[in-house]
Amino acid sequence: MEIASITYNSGSQLAKAIRDFYSDRRQKQATHFKCLVHKMRALERQVKQLNLKSAPRSLDKKQSYMQKLASSIRTRVRLELGFLRKLSRSDTAFIKMASAAVENILNCFSGDHQQCRKHSRVCAGTRGIQYTHLPDNKAVKLSVADLSAIKMQIDRYFDESGLRQVCRLYSTNSCESLNAAVFNYAQKSVCWTRNFTALCHSATHSRTVGPGIGTVQLAEAAGIRVRKNSVMYRQLLANDRN
Repeated sequence: MEIASITYNSGSQLAKAIRDFYSDRRQKQATHFKCLVHKMRALERQVKQLNLKSAPRSLDKKQSYMQKLASSIRTRVRLELGFLRKLSRSDTAFIKMASAAVENILNCFSGDHQQCRKHSRVCAGTRGIQYTHLPDNKAVKLSVADLSAIKMQIDRYFDESGLRQVCRLYSTNSCESLNAAVFNYAQKSVCWTRNFTALCHSATHSRTVGPGIGTVQLAEAAGIRVRKNSVMYRQLLANDRN
């Protein structure tokens, strides 16, 4: 089976391992994407840590202000990219439209909606726009230097190059969910010498088809006959549905 694409986060070493794998076998290299969720989290964290001069001076108010502003930027990026991906038939078209949409976010948050109708799929640029998602429930009033600092962080993750890395909007959530299930069965604090493979197998079955059906499949694989009309079997099915 040939791997078509790989999605990973910034801290992963998987990409290099896969490139080496294909290089050794002289096979076609898979397309690499970065996790959209991790990039949005990183953007929110970096914006929240900015020391904006025109933000409230009180420490508590400033923290609240920056938290809501960073969360609003992250949410707006997610919504814009999600809508544009549905409208775009190609990655090239998506990157072009997404670049303009992301570039327009700070103007929109500052109350300038001249380009919203053309570039945004979230803000229509009409009268009576609500700013309940922004700090103080109104358009942000930041200095040019502060806006430039925020824009630098947005471009750091979602410029044309960054958008190309997430153009399919893939994430590693399903993989991390499986990892959590594996470590629920086989705790990291224990050194497993014999049954780690079986525990991983159980975790995969549990996450894929449900704990009940997974248990039945493992029992059948071990040669244990399971009566499909038994009360226990019906109870396992009911537990998986719930």
